[in-house]
Amino acid sequence: MKQWYRNPRLRAILKVDADESTTEELTEPAMRTHVASLLILVLLMVASSGANTSLIVGNTGIFGWPPVSWNPNVSCPVVLGDLRTILGSAYPNQSLMGSPYQVNATDGGIPNKRMLRPPCSIVNINGQTEPVLVQVSGVYLSSYQTEDCSTKFDPINNGTSYPDINGDGRPNTFCDSTGNLFLVGDTNSFNPRIHIEFDHDWMAAGWAGASTTYDSNETIPRCPPVPPPMTNFCNGTPIAVQGFVFWDNQDPSPHWELHPLTAWKTSS
Repeated sequence: MKQWYRNPRLRAILKVDADESTTEELTEPAMRTHVASLLILVLLMVASSGANTSLIVGNTGIFGWPPVSWNPNVSCPVVLGDLRTILGSAYPNQSLMGSPYQVNATDGGIPNKRMLRPPCSIVNINGQTEPVLVQVSGVYLSSYQTEDCSTKFDPINNGTSYPDINGDGRPNTFCDSTGNLFLVGDTNSFNPRIHIEFDHDWMAAGWAGASTTYDSNETIPRCPPVPPPMTNFCNGTPIAVQGFVFWDNQDPSPHWELHPLTAWKTSS
């Protein structure tokens, strides 16, 4: 009997008896046909599930199948993504055009980065429906900072004041925690990358930030700041993140973001 057929995992998948006489009855060509049939069946199952298979390619550190939201406040389906898919044909550079998340000539991803209830999918410029809650693995966080503080919710979230959590009679202040994700092992001038933001409205709502275990902006592994010209590679802790895809066209350097970032876990 051929050694390739002695693999215990393969034997278990094919439900082959441990008895040697049983396995001898199956010829190598027959076994190859059996394996090929199983592979075709798996591909058909993935295709029929409605998953965007282009987002699955290249993703590492999968945390179970099918992927689910790690944030209990988010009920949207999760798709496995990578930087190449999000950036599209402009990869490794930042451009609205060429990304599957481009909605029109100026916008991409969800309509508003502050939304507490963003849509689960968008219709892109080509008329295709794209899920926008993406899970990306095998990345590390750098350029981490605090910015854009507020004491009230964005108008998209009714514009009311933040809660008075510390009891001083005034609404608490919450700020975005922001940074950039880079591919683990990539030393190509810190490119490609994607920007992430723990959103201050999500923190005020208690859906993100230090009050959570699944989306803490304080405990997320990150690299120390790297001064210009950013030529020193930081061997950061690999993480996997989930967030809504958004094109920030208001920044002086427009770019793709996962904003809001909804959850993260350490990866491998």
